[in-house]
Amino acid sequence: MSVPNNATPLQQRLIAHANKVVGEVNGKPVTRIESLLIKLEAVADKEPAIAKLLMELYGEAEKAAEQSSLMALTAVLDYKEAMGPAFERAEKAGRPPPPCFPHPADIIVARDNTFTIVGPRTAEEAALLKAMIQYRDVLFFVVEEYMDIIPEFASVEKGRKYYDKHRRLFYRFHRHIPPRLYKKFPPFRTTPREGLDDESAPDPEMGEV
Repeated sequence: MSVPNNATPLQQRLIAHANKVVGEVNGKPVTRIESLLIKLEAVADKEPAIAKLLMELYGEAEKAAEQSSLMALTAVLDYKEAMGPAFERAEKAGRPPPPCFPHPADIIVARDNTFTIVGPRTAEEAALLKAMIQYRDVLFFVVEEYMDIIPEFASVEKGRKYYDKHRRLFYRFHRHIPPRLYKKFPPFRTTPREGLDDESAPDPEMGEV
């Protein structure tokens, strides 16, 4: 998915220049354009030509940026509407998703009409996400299996330390997983899962813990 930008490279630089924080007033950050407005107000009768010209340039750049934001939002909404059903059909049928990025559900549109992409944007990033999901599932399996043997083969204190260690590990990479794929870390317990076959329980002596 390509997102249009109506602002020229110079206008984009002007916007970044205008929005750069250059100081503080009463403990609040002040951007370059806010500082300029304060100076213009102080010398309004003199009407400095350079400052006036700069304000005009800022205004034109801001207008172009607003147009770009509207165009980008329109493109995003069109993409979600067009591709959303195709991704849903693939997921329900158990087929691979369409070969395009990002996933429509990974585009989060806020109330102020800004949007954020929280998932993979390329095939390489998608492959990395797939590896993280696989690692997470293995981690869940190991933790669940370990908790099944508490307190028969391990003390509750030891089991809790093992659990906390892997829980911290999980949350180190969990923030990189899109919300649509979130899973909660298994809750800590000291009793086996219901219906667990004793013969299927891990054997610490065989290195299965």
